[in-house]
Amino acid sequence: MEEKVVLILTDKTRVELFVNGSCYVTTENISKDLFDDSNLLEVNVNGQDHTNMTCTNFFKKDGYTWIVLRDKTPMELKEMQREADIEFLLAMQGVIR
Repeated sequence: MEEKVVLILTDKTRVELFVNGSCYVTTENISKDLFDDSNLLEVNVNGQDHTNMTCTNFFKKDGYTWIVLRDKTPMELKEMQREADIEFLLAMQGVIR
């Protein structure tokens, strides 16, 4: 029997899925937009909190939606911080708004 999983995303959307290997699977018609990185900043998976997740694969086949999520690597987190620092500096100098 497949393990049932409940995800609660950053925007508080609750999604019920099943685990199949390293994938989350559902028969619900959900959009890839729901799994944008901005909605995966804080994710609760069956009561366990995760931060800064990313969707590495999302596809629909034979009436099922397959989703692969993972935690971002330390290198990806450093890159995110670097980009935020650059944006902040540019905004402080009036280059961007």
